[in-house]
Amino acid sequence: ILQLRQTIEQTISEVSNAYLLLAEQQSLVEITQQSITVGQERLERVSADESYGNAGSLQRLQVSVDLKSDSAGLRSQLLNVTNSRRNLNRLMGVELAKDYEVDTEVVVNEQLSLELLSTSLLENSTLLKLSQQNIKLADLDVALSKVAYRPQLQGYVNASYVNLTDEANFLQANRTLGPNVGLRLNMTLFDGGARKINKQTALLTYQQKNLERKDVEGELMKELQNALAIYQNTLELLRIERSNLLSFEKNLENMQNMQGLGLATYTDVRTAQLNLNAARNRINTYQFNIKQAEVALYNLSGQLIDEQD
Repeated sequence: ILQLRQTIEQTISEVSNAYLLLAEQQSLVEITQQSITVGQERLERVSADESYGNAGSLQRLQVSVDLKSDSAGLRSQLLNVTNSRRNLNRLMGVELAKDYEVDTEVVVNEQLSLELLSTSLLENSTLLKLSQQNIKLADLDVALSKVAYRPQLQGYVNASYVNLTDEANFLQANRTLGPNVGLRLNMTLFDGGARKINKQTALLTYQQKNLERKDVEGELMKELQNALAIYQNTLELLRIERSNLLSFEKNLENMQNMQGLGLATYTDVRTAQLNLNAARNRINTYQFNIKQAEVALYNLSGQLIDEQD
């Protein structure tokens, strides 16, 4: 049962991470599509300015190149979405070509604490339960090795029935009924040291399994704290990027207005747009990194599967 649970946990973790990767790729597509929309507006504006003599063909060419660059990036991102969806379909056991979109909204759980996660790990971790099971089996072997030193008393009950008939004279017959009841005592006087070796081996195995459990617990605690540190650090980075996002959006808006007044160039607008895109991409990456760290924390602490299911 524990090995089955371990397999289920691994499958859930793989599917969750594949889902998050697909959602992240979809979000990148949305960001690039927004950038293309801005690029198309820039191209329309510079074309109008060129017709009135307020812009040259070189400026229109630069805006067109930027738009084509974003379009090429979008094609690559759409390919990544297709490949990520195909990988998720394989893990879920559905048709590889099945087409759909996943929800890209990210809800972050900011209430995860080391104390609660550690307690859950000690109580629910499948790896720890497997280690504890190995200890119980080793302890049983120790008990069996000690039994080999004790005399073995066996009881038995049987009955025999004999019916002999003289073939020459069928009137003569001999019938015997003999019940037998008794006890049998077995004691090994000499075995060449086999029992001693078996006992020592069982004791060493028991000690080794206890050490292995402590090692597994220590390794899991280390991984738990590492994952929680990554989670908390990424969460802080996400807060910082979100607080800065409005500044990047306002900067692009200001540059577009200034460009309309002739106070900024199309290159200035493009730079502001790229800075905004980079900020959105960082936010997107941090969001899904947090969710991946969250899945890892649930997996380490044994919370991927509800015990009541």
